[in-house]
Amino acid sequence: MIGQNISILVEKTKEKNIKNNRKMIEITDRENTSQYFLNMMHDVMKERVHLDNLTEYVNSYAKIEGRNCQQLESIERAERIQSVEENIESNPLDLGDKNIEIFRIIFT
Repeated sequence: MIGQNISILVEKTKEKNIKNNRKMIEITDRENTSQYFLNMMHDVMKERVHLDNLTEYVNSYAKIEGRNCQQLESIERAERIQSVEENIESNPLDLGDKNIEIFRIIFT
């Protein structure tokens, strides 16, 4: 009876540790991804990447960093980006503001 209770307790502890490890990995992945995009946005603003070159820059940045970056396959996203670009043309903003708006659309 006591041996069986100990076995159950050990098994529950193992399961709890596995769940905690998974949570830590997920948190670390999110933090790394957030830091990656913050670094990329910083570099885009620092290098003053023009909107016409933004997609190419993001893809090359991803290759340099060893990450896969998805192309803009979604028609909805492409239309939203086009809408923002048209809005930017009609309402001039600082280059950094334009890039941040495009990043917001691409990565949300």
